[in-house]
Amino acid sequence: MHFRVSREADDFLESFARGNDISKAEALSRAIALLALAKDQREKGRFLGIVEEDDKRELHAVGRVSGVFRGQ
Repeated sequence: MHFRVSREADDFLESFARGNDISKAEALSRAIALLALAKDQREKGRFLGIVEEDDKRELHAVGRVSGVFRGQ
């Protein structure tokens, strides 16, 4: 598959892949897996969120991911 992305997107992808010791193809595969998860959860009326973990390993919601889907 061939496609074009902006210089900024390619730089980010390269940096992410390098920082995680994976290929750019693997980084894209992981991004697609996240999109699939977001779609599946949206169909169940759920949302992706940003959480932080405290010293007791309890999770606390600090934000909601938006702008992934049209009209969101």
